[in-house]
Amino acid sequence: MAFSARFPKKNSMAGPGAGLRYGPKAGPMAGSKSGSYGFEEIFLSEKEESAVDEKARQHNISLIRECIGDAKAIFSDEEMKAFQTSIISIAIALFEKRASHTIYWKERFAKDLFDEKKS
Repeated sequence: MAFSARFPKKNSMAGPGAGLRYGPKAGPMAGSKSGSYGFEEIFLSEKEESAVDEKARQHNISLIRECIGDAKAIFSDEEMKAFQTSIISIAIALFEKRASHTIYWKERFAKDLFDEKKS
């Protein structure tokens, strides 16, 4: 499914996640009386979307390794016995808290494309 994001033509974006749309026929947002007026929709090509997915994947692998190291340090600092299952449980909790979602990376890339197009 193609990823797209809608951005206001004026500089009044409400923040991350505003105007997310999915699919090749992503029409006006539900409840919108103005249709697509005032918004520009940016679609990512399959190649761009795959590149963003790979970047997010690499980031998450790096992040889980960092979380495992942090979990080991927590056990060491607290002078606790570090069983692998306990370390992994703590690492997963840290990872879930820190991990960036792929959708964020795609929206950020689409926003960069939008900003480049505006300039």
